[in-house]
Amino acid sequence: MDYTHPKDGKCPSSKGDGLCHHTPKMATKCFHLMLDCFGVDKEKIDSKPYVRKVLGGLVEKIGMRLLGKPMVKKAFEGESPGVTALFMISESHMSFHGFTDEDKFWFDVASCKKYDIDFVKEFIKEKFVVQKMKNNFHMR
Repeated sequence: MDYTHPKDGKCPSSKGDGLCHHTPKMATKCFHLMLDCFGVDKEKIDSKPYVRKVLGGLVEKIGMRLLGKPMVKKAFEGESPGVTALFMISESHMSFHGFTDEDKFWFDVASCKKYDIDFVKEFIKEKFVVQKMKNNFHMR
């Protein structure tokens, strides 16, 4: 059964958290964290198995659910070397783009389900030995 929200966009089932509780996983907001990470461990960001393991662990730790196998690939010959990963989760997505020659990577997680942003930032910082991190957060 579909439910039409009022014109003001406020769901009457919300418990003050901005989420719609008419269906178990539907949300009226998307929580999108984007991290630009510098001075990182080159070997870790250039290892497909390591990136897969770390991000797979993060998916579990923040209570998300994978939709199939993660895509983890190396850049094409002649392009900036590094690993690119995409984890499609039922709540949205998680992505990683490594630039080995520049000691940096970009990471983001977008989800309709709330998650602990500070935990994600610390987890990523620790696992990839990040020296400098710029973060950006958007709610849609």
